[in-house]
Amino acid sequence: MLLALCWACPAAAQQVYKCVDGGSTVYQSDPCTTGQAVKRWDAVPDAPNAQGQARLDAIQRELDSRRRSDARVRPPQSTVSGAAISQYRDPQACATAKAQRAAAFEAAGSRRTFELTRRMDDRVFDACK
Repeated sequence: MLLALCWACPAAAQQVYKCVDGGSTVYQSDPCTTGQAVKRWDAVPDAPNAQGQARLDAIQRELDSRRRSDARVRPPQSTVSGAAISQYRDPQACATAKAQRAAAFEAAGSRRTFELTRRMDDRVFDACK
């Protein structure tokens, strides 16, 4: 049994490789394929911590409690009803202004100036506010 336990312990550890390629350093679990392997070491997981687990359990209980109280305060989503209201005064005018701006930017191409951008953005702002 002791032999089986000793054989199973190293299986839990993984190797970490530090690879350098062109000045950038990468840490990964697979061996370096390109660049230079600088270092390799075994990463052994931490032993379970009873105090840390108790803290995580307390946090989870608090979150569950908050979710339950939120569910009692809010009505279920299926009972909520209403109408979709546009955020714009005139949705058609807003859409038209956006289309005109896109067409102007497309026509100007790389020769688009700040003045053109500002003018078209102001038109869209006025139409969509």
